[in-house]
Amino acid sequence: MSTQELELSRLEPWLRANVPGFDGPLSAEKFPGGQSNPTFKLTAGEREYVLRRKPPGELLASAHAVDREYRVLDALRDTDVPVPNAVVLCGDDDIIGSMFYVMEHLEGRIFWDPAVPEVDIAERTAIYNEMNRVLSEINKSNHSPLLRFTKERSRFLVQERESTPEKTQSAFINSLRECNQQDRKTKLTREITRVLADVLGVADASQLDADKGFFDQGMDSLLAVKFSEQLRHTIGFQVDLRSLQI
Repeated sequence: MSTQELELSRLEPWLRANVPGFDGPLSAEKFPGGQSNPTFKLTAGEREYVLRRKPPGELLASAHAVDREYRVLDALRDTDVPVPNAVVLCGDDDIIGSMFYVMEHLEGRIFWDPAVPEVDIAERTAIYNEMNRVLSEINKSNHSPLLRFTKERSRFLVQERESTPEKTQSAFINSLRECNQQDRKTKLTREITRVLADVLGVADASQLDADKGFFDQGMDSLLAVKFSEQLRHTIGFQVDLRSLQI
């Protein structure tokens, strides 16, 4: 099944049976982003929801964990962290071809550029202050599902940092110097694509299109920060975040 569509004839009866208050004919519209997890706006009568699903195909074991997303959202319910209401999780791949969960739909603004050029300095400052406040609240949370997730993630980051020593950077740069111009471009493109696949959780980097923009392939403003840092860490390049819009 394509990631661009949902099998509504199978999804609708499941939602009617598992979502309280679900009513009306079901329609779906795919969002352009979603950090490589296909994300859809569902409309049923007067109600709107958001569905996030695992993509089909070969995946990294720890990637696209929509069940983990659901548990984290549910753990943060009724806290000072603003999250949508997590409605229901479906682990049955037979419904739409992969695991998915449904949450409430909330209207808002999406800023794809981390520099947030659309707003003035005062509002930009408020946005980043709020982001920092929310990150602080998440780290103060005592909810066990969230604590397990953040501890697992912390161990992964330490291991990731330790597994990529500084000499890897110089080795990669030296290998570029030994190439001609065309081979240098090919090798650099391949490495950037590999890092992008790792950040997006895509098991096979060849699934990404090197001719497409980063944000067209699932990146958002916070992932752009991670991507830039990982490039700097692995190959020694400091990327201007504004350039990632292309």
